[in-house]
This record gives sequence, C-alpha cells and structure tokens, in this order.
Amino acid sequence: MDKLIGKDWNFEEFYNRYNFVEPSKALKNPISVKDVYEKYRLPNDKIDFLTFMDEIFSIESSTSYMHAFKIAGIKYLDPYTFMKMAFPLDLSRIRNGEPKYMVRELFAKRYPNIEIPTKIPMPRATNQWLENYKPTRPEFIENCAENMTGDQKWLCWCLEQFLNMHDKGEL
Repeated sequence: MDKLIGKDWNFEEFYNRYNFVEPSKALKNPISVKDVYEKYRLPNDKIDFLTFMDEIFSIESSTSYMHAFKIAGIKYLDPYTFMKMAFPLDLSRIRNGEPKYMVRELFAKRYPNIEIPTKIPMPRATNQWLENYKPTRPEFIENCAENMTGDQKWLCWCLEQFLNMHDKGEL
C-alpha cells in the first residue's frame, strides 16, 4: 500500500495507477469507470486518495475474500473490520522511508528479543502464470494483452471468467 499512499496524487495520475487496465485498451465496447473516482476529486486536480482507499479499495478487497469463503462454504470473519486506528497514519514517515513503520513497531512490542524481519509484499507470479494468456472472448480487442503485465492480464482473465460464468447462468 505504501506506493499508493506514498505521495499526494493528481486525479489522472491516480486514476491511471489504480485502474491498472484502461477499459478502452482491452475492450471493443468499453465503458469509462472514471465516474467512480469523480466523487474523490479535489481542487487543483488532486484526489482524496485516502478516502477512496477507505471507501472503494476496502470494499473491493474484502469482497474478494468474502466471495472465496462463500464458494468454499466457510463463514467469513474479519476481526479487523471494526477496528479504528488510535492515531492518524503518519504519512510523513511512510514517505520518508518507513512504509511499514506500524507493522515493525507492533512486531517489536510483541517480540522484543527478535530482530525485526524485512516486510515484503506478498508476491504473485502472474507474469509467469499468464505469460501466454490471450483473451478469447469477442468482447476483447484482439491481441490486447500482448504488452500487458501479468497483473493486467490477471484482471482480464478474471473478467473473462466472470463473463463465462454469467453466460452459463452461474452467477
């Protein structure tokens, strides 16, 4: 998350960064999703990205887990859903080289005799998994995934799976 909260974004810059795949680059009949972001537009072409993350990202992220649990028949429980931070996030620390300061401080309190390990993001091998992936549905522009990253291809693959399920009436 530190790359998303690591600076004050202008509107277009954040839209391009967070959106990952511009619909017009992948779909024959794209629909703009910019209206989702407009609610968060600030004066001087900035964006309230922290509120966006709280309201949009948190819902999108949580539902990814909720759906997986539902399909597996497991009750979803997120103990952090109702937690609130006691102190505001210190953006200056994040932006000055301490992106994981809270995790590191909590670890030090809980395990004072253990050296704090380097926190790394959870890797996904999407570049390798989807190296040869090409969308096959007619909604996609031919060869649209040719220059996409693995993460971008993953989003197209997910859309393709969703459309396949929709067509079969599985949703």
